Amino acid sequence: MLKQFAPVAAIVMMAAAAGCAKQDPAVGTWSTTTPGGKTASMTLAKDGTGTLSFPGMAMLDNKPITWTNEDKKVTLTLEGAAMPGSTASGMNLPATLSDDAKTLTIALPMISLTFTKQP
Repeated sequence: MLKQFAPVAAIVMMAAAAGCAKQDPAVGTWSTTTPGGKTASMTLAKDGTGTLSFPGMAMLDNKPITWTNEDKKVTLTLEGAAMPGSTASGMNLPATLSDDAKTLTIALPMISLTFTKQP
């Protein structure tokens, strides 16, 4: 009888292990205050997609993004952006995730923006 349940038990254990996979620390909602005093935010989903909301800057407001994280070096790609530094898929913004994963800093040529992870 136990032999009949062994395959089922193995499938259940594999599913449980997959559900416990460690989530990327960049996943979540982030916000910052812009130099103009407005709140900018972005949401990074576990599937590598997200959105950026940057009030007052039409080219960055409510834009879809994709992202990757390799050893705390996060690359945000603004879909369809057409600016210097753009690629065929969009504009790449390099960012650095802090060691404690509570801040994400985007370094632009003229300014750095540090986003704080929201609970």
